[in-house]
Amino acid sequence: MEILVVSHKYPPSIGGMQKQCYELVEGLKRNHTVHTLIHKDGTSKFMFLLRSSFEARALLANKKIGLIYANDGLMAFFLTPLFWMTKVPIAVTAHGLDVVFPLKIYQRWLRKYFNKCKAVIAVSDGTTEELQKRDLEPDRVFTVRNGFDPDFRPPDIDFGFRHRLEKRLGIDLTGKKLMVSIGRSVQRKGFSWMIREVLPQLPDNVVYVIIGPTLGSYDKVEKMQRSLPKSLFNTLVLLEGMPLDEIAVHHSIQELGFADRVFHITDMSNEEVASTLAESDLFVMPNIRVDGDYEGFGLVALESVSAGTLCVASKVDGIPSAITEDKNGILLPPGDVQAWTDRLKALLSDDTTRTQLAKKYREYTMTHVSSWRSMADEYEKVFEKVLSKA
Repeated sequence: MEILVVSHKYPPSIGGMQKQCYELVEGLKRNHTVHTLIHKDGTSKFMFLLRSSFEARALLANKKIGLIYANDGLMAFFLTPLFWMTKVPIAVTAHGLDVVFPLKIYQRWLRKYFNKCKAVIAVSDGTTEELQKRDLEPDRVFTVRNGFDPDFRPPDIDFGFRHRLEKRLGIDLTGKKLMVSIGRSVQRKGFSWMIREVLPQLPDNVVYVIIGPTLGSYDKVEKMQRSLPKSLFNTLVLLEGMPLDEIAVHHSIQELGFADRVFHITDMSNEEVASTLAESDLFVMPNIRVDGDYEGFGLVALESVSAGTLCVASKVDGIPSAITEDKNGILLPPGDVQAWTDRLKALLSDDTTRTQLAKKYREYTMTHVSSWRSMADEYEKVFEKVLSKA
């Protein structure tokens, strides 16, 4: 089988979708010929998207490609001309936001053209449910959960890492409880909600660390927010994944006087992230419901469990496809201040229970949750089914 993979999200760019696409390509290469048309970091993404269908058509003319794969709905949207120019089957992965994206013209396109794809592959049960709401033909929809890297943990105990982390944060962590979140500071992640609503209810020795990319210039973004129509600005925020919640995080830290309790780290390597998780007492994923936005899966939750850290996450969107209650983590109602406060207090005050649960949940994850390799195998089965029908 020869497959053309077209994606605007791929390493070295960082994110769950980038990781999923990379692991899928590497997995497919074991048994098939994979051609790639991928946006190069540092070049114009908009121009890549505009040219993608015509560059793909040129590749189809010179290769024996039997299947075109778009790594998300936005990529498939820009490949629309291929539905007219070729009879080569097209498959697409639906991550979540690319299904619920609240732009009317896009929603009309999705209902029409996702039903022209030979396979629409949802990364979670929640994403599958969102597709079903949009009247997709059931035989086109497949659910293949994202995998994870079971080796996402420090290779050896690093006895000096906690001291280096103290220097980085500028505080003494002796007697402190370390709580960590990972991700881009978009509103659905719930970082500012956690700081504003829950952290003040927790003991003073709880330190909250957010690891993820920075927004950059607050003034520039706030100026853009003032000058653009609200609907256009909100659309751009969702489309670009702009970490706008970082502004609310910053204001909350200042207003609550949490400069010595909340920290945002932007430049950690994978090894440092794994070591930070191993040193932390809890990993929290406090997502909240946001109209028009969606957490497709929750890869960072699985990575935290793999690193040996107890994960507490919101039962919302696609997260329950990554974390199963009392199997490999704890799920709480999104936005429920009392539930989050009570559970975090109990876990942070009981080192024995927390350690036992972290070990139990890690063992379950290692044996029951799909790896990247098994995810790629499931995609291969879907592609083979598509080609057999074609």
